[in-house]
Amino acid sequence: MERHARPQLRLRLQRTVEGLSVAAVTYQVAGLIGYVAKALADAGLSIDPEVMVGSFVPLAVVLL
Repeated sequence: MERHARPQLRLRLQRTVEGLSVAAVTYQVAGLIGYVAKALADAGLSIDPEVMVGSFVPLAVVLL
């Protein structure tokens, strides 16, 4: 393996891990929002939990 190839592979691996981390955290945030949305719907608010989760996912991605 060439000398300059190893740092490039490390950078590629780091970017991959960071991308997967953003995806994992976004998934967790969406789950938490889902729990809150379902609780609000059960409390009598006229909201659709699926729409609320779907609306917040892009926001979560942007904030991360």
